[in-house]
Amino acid sequence: MNLDHLIYFVYVARYLSISRVSEILNVDSSTISKAITKLEENIGVSLIVRRGRRLELSRLGKIYYRYATRALAELGKAEEEIKSIANLTQGSLFIGSISSLIPVYLPQLLKQFYRKYPAVHVHLAEYHSSTILELIDNGDLSLGFCGFYNKEEINLKNVDYFKLFQEDFALAVHPNHDFSKRASVSFEDLKHEHVINYETHSDFCEILSEAYLHQTFAENTRSNFYVKDETSILGLVAARIGVAFIPAHLDLSSYQVVKIPLKDLYLSRDIYLIWNSSVLELDVIQKFREVVLSMNRSLVSDLRKNKS
Repeated sequence: MNLDHLIYFVYVARYLSISRVSEILNVDSSTISKAITKLEENIGVSLIVRRGRRLELSRLGKIYYRYATRALAELGKAEEEIKSIANLTQGSLFIGSISSLIPVYLPQLLKQFYRKYPAVHVHLAEYHSSTILELIDNGDLSLGFCGFYNKEEINLKNVDYFKLFQEDFALAVHPNHDFSKRASVSFEDLKHEHVINYETHSDFCEILSEAYLHQTFAENTRSNFYVKDETSILGLVAARIGVAFIPAHLDLSSYQVVKIPLKDLYLSRDIYLIWNSSVLELDVIQKFREVVLSMNRSLVSDLRKNKS
């Protein structure tokens, strides 16, 4: 269907005069007449009939006019929405993040972005890294913040990425635990400790697997608790249920927990910003990425302060 033909029909149906529509649209009358004829041929019915010198809509023409006006109105709304999103006057960002970044890294980014673009709606959700990667590849997320032991895990051709920083892990213990006064803790020290663990398919278990420590770790420690996120782990450590591995940059000021560096059990992952490179990128995504890259160095500096 030719959109111009539809527009000409709506105008003629409204004014019932081809010459009048010709003046309004600044289009030759013959062009309008041919467009109406072509539209009727495509549909297979007469939409406009002549009664002497007057034009009238046929019974089917009235039905078609009703739907045509709705269709053009919806197209107009769609055009306005696309333009507004492209110009950042409104729109939405769908961001996925691993849990360790939500309380200490993302808030300052989102605050700065909101200051610049207050009309944009941001939807933030927490997922495992593998899930974020899948959602980005499927086009269900605009951007993702995730962590991987090595970048070869980001092996999808539609996904592009930028490394933000390295996230190291430490051991979280209660202030009254024997480890709390130590300068560091070794893997040997953890034997027979009750370790609060991350759930089986979590990012951290993948890190242990990549470091070839998962089986050894499981054989030499005790664990009855398997949780999804760092907030839950810190609560259990504060309750003196056990010790746990946590990202070293987490702020523990709200918990009765201290963190101890690891001596011979070096665990870390690289944190990436990822996005789908195969789809038409809206300006709002580009602008958010610019904010991330402009602020990343100062934010990483703040995270390192938290590690000490």
